[in-house]
Amino acid sequence: MNNGEKTYIDCKDDLFAIQKAIDNLPAEGGTIVIPKGEWLTGPIHLKNNVELHLEKDSVLKFSQNFSDYTPAVFTRWEGVECYNYSPFIYALNCENISITGKGVFFFFFFFGGIGNNFRVMLLTDFAKLKAKIYR
Repeated sequence: MNNGEKTYIDCKDDLFAIQKAIDNLPAEGGTIVIPKGEWLTGPIHLKNNVELHLEKDSVLKFSQNFSDYTPAVFTRWEGVECYNYSPFIYALNCENISITGKGVFFFFFFFGGIGNNFRVMLLTDFAKLKAKIYR
């Protein structure tokens, strides 16, 4: 899948450490390894030939701050192409990408309205994760 380069990161004090590690990978790609522990992160924008690997007992919690998901990215909203806040994990026109491991993604969703109207989703089984790729 890639050149075999593995980057172990410590995102304890940097909301964008994962993205910086992805951005610093060579064109041949590599593997970003998220170690055991709970880590707060902003959006993750994948690029070609990148594997995001979550080790067992790792938890990625995505920021609840809307401003962390700007600038806007090209996406679809209810079937309409537009520019909008970045999704938690984003890949546009990418090839050869994967999310692997035994870790957990912890997503917060906010739905407008009165009060704290949040929804939480845990994603633990990457083998069942299916994404539609638009070209």
